[in-house]
Amino acid sequence: MPNASMAALYGTYDDRLVALSIVLSVVASYAVLDLAGRTTSAHGWARVLWMSSGAVAMGMGIWATHYVGMIALSMFANHDDAGPPPTAWAAATAAASPPCTISAWLPCDAPP
Repeated sequence: MPNASMAALYGTYDDRLVALSIVLSVVASYAVLDLAGRTTSAHGWARVLWMSSGAVAMGMGIWATHYVGMIALSMFANHDDAGPPPTAWAAATAAASPPCTISAWLPCDAPP
């Protein structure tokens, strides 16, 4: 049985910020696909540079899209609970980074 602290949360979205978040995701996707296309013709360090640039662009695009989307949400809730401490967020990021890095450098067996 839910207690009083588990009451439903209600919120609204700012439509302009949601639209901005969608535009950011489209622009970031285009940039990443363009950089990925450049890796096919590059060799050596140039290929590593293009791939690294694409990874950074993807990460920044995902982060910006999520950040703007979360700013668009206005919650009507009690703000006494500040949420998990920053160390929990750092631990989650540190735990997710190695698998993402390893999977980015694994060879792809897809035909050209």
